[in-house]
Amino acid sequence: MAAEYVVKSITERVRLAGDGSLEKIYKVEAVTAGGTHFSLDLTEAQTDPKSAAVILKAKAKQLDQLKDL
Repeated sequence: MAAEYVVKSITERVRLAGDGSLEKIYKVEAVTAGGTHFSLDLTEAQTDPKSAAVILKAKAKQLDQLKDL
């Protein structure tokens, strides 16, 4: 778990892709270190732990920087 965020829940969903196929999407709900709640949709390919950590960390940092404005 990263210091920048805490994952609260993960929900698996299926959506219709542009080509008509079904695509799994994972809705990740998390809280930044500064207390901002946020959610992201990750594709199945992005759920690799290292990839997901990079995406979540970047979003958490971005949101906490907004609070400093």
